[in-house]
Parts: sequence; structure tokens; C-alpha cells
Amino acid sequence: DWLQENAYKYGYCQPYSSTQIDPNRTGHSEERWHWSYFPLANQFQKSFTKNLKDKDINGFLGSEFAKKIHVIENFAAGISKDCTLHMIPETISIPSTLLGR
Repeated sequence: DWLQENAYKYGYCQPYSSTQIDPNRTGHSEERWHWSYFPLANQFQKSFTKNLKDKDINGFLGSEFAKKIHVIENFAAGISKDCTLHMIPETISIPSTLLGR
């Protein structure tokens, strides 16, 4: 399908792709509808995994399982390698207005 074949040219990737495509991906089931704009998503993902820890997830029923199941590592960071190692064309850049500059 056109979107699957061309999205990367415009800076988009599928973070929760099929595990048949990326067998090492953990976390959520495939989300065919979920697309991320890599230049922004990559920055958010790095900040998120650096700053949020399993112990920070608390205050609700079931939160005690966050650490046991390594929710950050296995779910939040369990995205497709295409969204972490993606080779985005150099013509894709993040507008400075989106970066708060």
C-alpha cells in the first residue's frame, strides 16, 4: 500500500508495526493506524525514556505492576526499530516553531 511504501520519505514511521516485520519489538500489539512524525517523535521518545521511570507510575489501581512488567522498557520504549533507527531523508526538518524557538 502506498502509505507503507512512502511514509518514510515524508518523515513518518509506524511505532507499533507487526511483530512479523520487527520480531524483537515488545509492548503493544500492532497498531496499523498509528503513525508518528519521526523528527518530533524521536525527540519525545528519548526524553520520555530518559526522564520517566517505572517508579513514577503510581497512584492508581494496578500501578504496582508497572515495575514488575517493566512498563517503560517493554511498552513505552517497545517501538519498532524503524522509529528508532529510521533513515529519514535529510530534507525533512523540524520547523523551529514546533521546537519553541
